[in-house]
Amino acid sequence: MARHIFLLALLGSVLTASAINSITADWLLKHEFENFKSKFQVSYPTPEEEAYRFQIFKSTIERVAQQNKEHNTNVFGITKFADLTESEFRSTYLSSLPKKIDGPVHQSKTTSIPTSFDWRDKNVVTPVKNQGTCGNCWAHSTVESVESAWAIAGNTLTEFSVQQVTSCDTTDYGCRGGWPSSGFEYVESAGGLATAASYPYTDGTHYYFASACKSFTVAGGEVTGWAYATPSCTSSTCSNQDETSLLTNLLTQPISIAVDASQWSSYTSGVFPTSSCSSSGTSLDHAVQVVGFSGYGTSSGYYIVRNSWGTDWGVDGYIYLPIGSNACGIADVATLVYV
Repeated sequence: MARHIFLLALLGSVLTASAINSITADWLLKHEFENFKSKFQVSYPTPEEEAYRFQIFKSTIERVAQQNKEHNTNVFGITKFADLTESEFRSTYLSSLPKKIDGPVHQSKTTSIPTSFDWRDKNVVTPVKNQGTCGNCWAHSTVESVESAWAIAGNTLTEFSVQQVTSCDTTDYGCRGGWPSSGFEYVESAGGLATAASYPYTDGTHYYFASACKSFTVAGGEVTGWAYATPSCTSSTCSNQDETSLLTNLLTQPISIAVDASQWSSYTSGVFPTSSCSSSGTSLDHAVQVVGFSGYGTSSGYYIVRNSWGTDWGVDGYIYLPIGSNACGIADVATLVYV
């Protein structure tokens, strides 16, 4: 991480200096591009494609250096998405979320909020998964929350099948988007979930296409309903969301959330700046899971958010979002499940 910060600062100064430094900048960029390919095991089918991706990589370096400068932070860096255009990233790894469905709001009986809390410490959170190029973040978030609620209810922590929900839920849209709330309703109607081992994630699930639903055996995860963790908002302005309710309900179980993740491609570590994303309910394009928080009551408090882009992104697959500013719309459409 320190190396990336130094490199971005160095490249930023070189790229904005006189033309005499262009040879130095090009050498640094090519060296870092080789490191990028090696680290993420990237290869290209033709020299022309590699040359094209190198130009995008250069643009990414310039962009993240500018982002860190603008926000006075070091959270942005070189990730596995560095050779994608912003448009490619959004169309491949994010998804449109359909119209929100109505539902009740869960009223937590908890009034006291500790400084920090993390469900991972309770052994009720399964390992971070990788959705690949399928826009089924909603199915990952659905299954993650069922897994956690199932374990909190006293059952063995079990990895359930994301593929089942992606392929068999006919209300949502497979690799083209959906909501955890309707995902919960599918699981309830199906009588529960198969294990991930018996119904594994397939290579056939990518881009806009999910493999066909197949027969499965329910192993657990029976759902009895769902509710919003705080009153929802899908309008263009969602600046007054009740994060206190979100936090108190988070003490009950991990929560599925929808966020604006359009600028997450270059996140590497630290607390993501609120000003880098939108809190608008019309900007939500990704479903994830919040599993805890740290520093509540301080100016540096943040939520611990689990993503589904693998452990080689962010902080071992997680991102930290600030508490108190509805960062990236974290409290716009937050749902919990009953098992």
